[in-house]
Amino acid sequence: MAFDPATPPAKAELCFTADSGAWPGRKWQIQPAGIDQKTRKATAEIPEGTTAYYFALSDKQNLLVSSEHVETARP
Repeated sequence: MAFDPATPPAKAELCFTADSGAWPGRKWQIQPAGIDQKTRKATAEIPEGTTAYYFALSDKQNLLVSSEHVETARP
């Protein structure tokens, strides 16, 4: 996920699920994501079995922004 250098993130997380079905019933997990200030991107390795994921970035003021979710091919 690319970000604006004017407001660099203080924290990046990968939010993902291995569940399927209705969104409200899925169990979501969170793991830290890397932040590359030079390329202005947040990155993470997508865990095996993931069916959907998105990135969540927060700045020093705890303002949060997230990417669109990505659905992966079913395992």
